[in-house]
Amino acid sequence: MKRKGFISVMALLLLTVILASSTYMLYIFSTQTTIASNSHKNIQARIATEDKAKRLIYDEESFNNLVLPEIYHIMRNKNPPYKNTLTSNNMPASNKITLPSDSPLASNVKSATIRLEGSDSMLQRQVVPDNYHETTSLILRLETDYQGVKNLVEFKGRVINRLFEIEEAFVTQDRLEDEELVDEFHSLMDLIKAEIFKHDAKGTPSAIAMNFDGDVTIDEKYITGSLGDTNNFYGHTGKHVFINVKNLKDERPSLEVKHQTDPNRLIKIRGNIYCEGDLVISSPFELEGNLILNGGSLTLNTNEKPLVKGKVFFRGEGDLKFEDIKLKTEKKYVYRFGSYLPGFIDVEIIVIKKQK
Repeated sequence: MKRKGFISVMALLLLTVILASSTYMLYIFSTQTTIASNSHKNIQARIATEDKAKRLIYDEESFNNLVLPEIYHIMRNKNPPYKNTLTSNNMPASNKITLPSDSPLASNVKSATIRLEGSDSMLQRQVVPDNYHETTSLILRLETDYQGVKNLVEFKGRVINRLFEIEEAFVTQDRLEDEELVDEFHSLMDLIKAEIFKHDAKGTPSAIAMNFDGDVTIDEKYITGSLGDTNNFYGHTGKHVFINVKNLKDERPSLEVKHQTDPNRLIKIRGNIYCEGDLVISSPFELEGNLILNGGSLTLNTNEKPLVKGKVFFRGEGDLKFEDIKLKTEKKYVYRFGSYLPGFIDVEIIVIKKQK
C-alpha cells in the first residue's frame, strides 16, 4: 500500500510539473505571438505612414492638388523669413492639408500639415535685412492611426529653387561664381522659356497673367499688346500682373514702359515681367517683383534708373550692367511673385524623421 501511495504522489507531482510547464510554454508562445503581431502592426503602420507622405510629395497629381496650394498660400500671404512659431498646445503653427475623403490617402490619417521654415541662422538674427542668403525648408507632418498603432513622420527638405534664395540680386552667368549654379541658371531660363505661357500658378482673380508675342506697351493705366492676330489690353491698377512676352515671330518684339500724359511721371507695376524681346524704359519705372530678360536687351530712354524690388535674371544680348538698374531687393517680393514662375518651386527631401 505504501508503495502504491508513493507512486500516486509521484504521478500527481509529475502531472503538476507537466501542467505547469505546458501552461508556461503556452504563455511564452502567446506572448511571443502577441509581440510578433504588434511588431508586424508597427512595421505595417510605419510603412503605410511613410508611403502616404511620399505620395503627397512625389506623386505629381497629389502634390499639385493638395500640397502646392498650401505652399503658395504661405508664400503669398506671409513675409519671409518663415519662423517656427508655436501654437497654444506647443506645436509648430502649420497649414492643414485637406485630404479628400474618397482618396486612399485619407484612410487612417489623423492629420496632415505643412509649414515653411527659414534657416536657423536667419531666425536668430534680431534685424533681418531686406535681402539675404536663405535656405527655406518645407516640413510635411503626417499622423496616422493604423489598427490602433499611432505613427508620426516628418519630411523636411528644400522647397525653393536656390537661385531665388541666394543673396545675389542680379543673376547672370558672369556674376555666378559656382559652376553648378551657372548650369542651374541656364536650366531655369530654358524652363521658363518653354513653360511660361502654359504655366498654371494657381493664382487669385487679382493676379492676371498676360501672354504676348508682339510689341507691348505699359502706361499708367493699361498694358496693351498682341498675341497672334489679337490685340489685347488689360488694366493693371491695383492688380498683380505677370507680363510674358515671347519671341515667336520673325521680328523680335519690344516692351516699352512709357507714361502717356507725362513721360516724367512714375509707372509702378506689382508682379513679374518676362521678356524675350527688347525692354525699353521711357519713363520712371518701379517693379515690385522679378524681371527676367531672356534673349533681348534693355534700353533706357530716361535719366532715372528703373527700380526693381525683386531679382533680375538676365540672359540676353548686349552687356546689361548692374549699374543700369537700381536694385532694392526684398525677399517678400522675390518669393511672393517668384511663386508664379515655373521652376521657382524645387522640392528636394533631405531628412525623414520618424516618431511613434
